[in-house]
Amino acid sequence: MNDPSAGTYQSPVIADLNDDGQLEVLAANSQSVVVLRGSDGASITCGHLFCGDDGLDLFTWDSLKSTPAVGDVNGDGIVDVVIGGGNAGLPGRGLLFGWTNFSDHF
Repeated sequence: MNDPSAGTYQSPVIADLNDDGQLEVLAANSQSVVVLRGSDGASITCGHLFCGDDGLDLFTWDSLKSTPAVGDVNGDGIVDVVIGGGNAGLPGRGLLFGWTNFSDHF
């Protein structure tokens, strides 16, 4: 992880995001949720400024100080990822970021 100001409150989360039977590792890192392939640690996500059209970018707008949560939030049978964070453009306001449909990306 490369965010020295993020503190020590985040924990990694292990889940099968795309329902392929393989586990992925998620962790908050600076202003993004990073997803790594569990079998070899290869990065599945890309950095916000380096993502192409097909890249998976779980970017937020402020340093994350929480742990991602994984579950089927809306009951559609597809795993979702959510994390609480802030927004540099809206100081003092908390936001909830969410992503779904990971099978479209890996």
